Amino acid sequence: MMKKFISILLLLATLLSCFMIACDNGNPDDVVDEEQEEVIEHPNENVCIRGAEDVVYSVETVDGRKYINFGMYPQTKVEDPAILVGLSAYATNLPSSMNANGWTVQKIPNEYGVNLNAKSDYSFYKDVVYEGAYYRAMYFTEYRIYNPGSVTIWDSVAKDWYKPWGPTCQLTKGYAKETVFWFKYEPIKWEVLQENKSTGEMFVFSDLCIDSNYWGYDGTNIINNYEKSSVRAFLNDDFLYYAFTKAEREMINQKVYRNDGASTCMASNTNAVGVNNTNDKVALISLEEVTRQIYGFDNTLREMSNGSSQCFVADVNRQKKGTDYANCQGNYKANDKDWMVVNYWTRSPGGNQKTVVYVGGNEGVTDDSQYASCLMGIAPVMYVKGAQA
Repeated sequence: MMKKFISILLLLATLLSCFMIACDNGNPDDVVDEEQEEVIEHPNENVCIRGAEDVVYSVETVDGRKYINFGMYPQTKVEDPAILVGLSAYATNLPSSMNANGWTVQKIPNEYGVNLNAKSDYSFYKDVVYEGAYYRAMYFTEYRIYNPGSVTIWDSVAKDWYKPWGPTCQLTKGYAKETVFWFKYEPIKWEVLQENKSTGEMFVFSDLCIDSNYWGYDGTNIINNYEKSSVRAFLNDDFLYYAFTKAEREMINQKVYRNDGASTCMASNTNAVGVNNTNDKVALISLEEVTRQIYGFDNTLREMSNGSSQCFVADVNRQKKGTDYANCQGNYKANDKDWMVVNYWTRSPGGNQKTVVYVGGNEGVTDDSQYASCLMGIAPVMYVKGAQA
C-alpha cells in the first residue's frame, strides 16, 4: 500500500514539474530559444554566375608597375560567328518595357524624355554560361539620354544636348537599338597604387574603364554628394556582386573613403561640406588620390579651365581606355579601344553643386562635369588583401 502511495506521489510530482516548465514565465535570459536568427542576404548575393568559392587572382609586373588580375566582368564584344550562334539560343525571348522575359532591367537613375515624363524600362541584360565561359547579353530599345536630371531643371526641348546621346555614343560605335550584343566575362586588371609591406594589403585601381553610367541623380538630389550618389550604390550593390564571387568579396577589405575638402585638393571646397566619409568595399577614386605623387601621378596644376575647378597637366599614368562593354553603355570617346582614351568619374565634387570632377579624355586632365551625364567611364578603386595561394 505504501509503495503504491509513493508511486502516486512521484507521478503527481512529475506532472507538476512538466506543468511548471510549460507555464514558466521566469527570467527570459534563462530560456533557450532554439529558433535561429534570420539571416538577411543582400538581394544580389547570388547573382554572380561563377561558383561562390571560385577565385581569379594573378600578379604581373609591366614596365616596373605592378598589376593584379582579380574578379571578372563583361569586357570584350563577342565577334566569333560560331560562339554567337551558340549564344543566340539564350536570347530567343527578347525583353520589353512590358515584359522583361527573364532578362534583368538595367538600373538607370530617374530618366526623363524630352516631354519630361519618366521613361519606361528600356535597357536589359542577361548573364549565361556557355561552353565553360561566361557571357553577358545587352539589349536596349532606346538610346540613353545625355543628362536625365537636367531636363527637370532646364528646357530640354530647346537644348539638343539634353536629348538622347546614344546615337553619338552608342550607335556610332556599332551598338544599335533592338539588337542583342554579347560580351565575354574576362579577368579585371588592376594597377597596384600602394602596397602595405607588413600586411600585404594593396590599394588597386582598375586599369580600364569597365562600365559607363551616371554619377547620380534621384529626381531631387541636385547636390554632388558622393555618399548619396547612384554610382556609389552601383559599385557596392551591383558591380561588387556581379564581378566577384563570395570568396573574392571576402578578399576585399571594407574601408573608410574620405570625401572632405582635402580629398578634392581644395580644403575650402564648400561643396564637400556636409559630405560624410563612406565605408565601402568599392569606390571611385578621389581627385587627391588621382593626383598623388606617391601613386605615380603628376600633381602639377595648370590654368583653371573655368575659374572654379582645380585642373592638372596631362599625365599618361592617369589615362584609361574603355572596354567594349563600356562603349556599349555610352562611354564617351571610346570609339577605338586600341588607342583612344576616355573620360572617367572621380568621387570628388567640383566647383559648384551641379558638377563632379572627372579625368578628361586623351588630355588626361581633370575638369568638372554635370553629375547626371552618362558619358563618363567608371574605373573603381578598392583595397585587396595580400597575395593569395
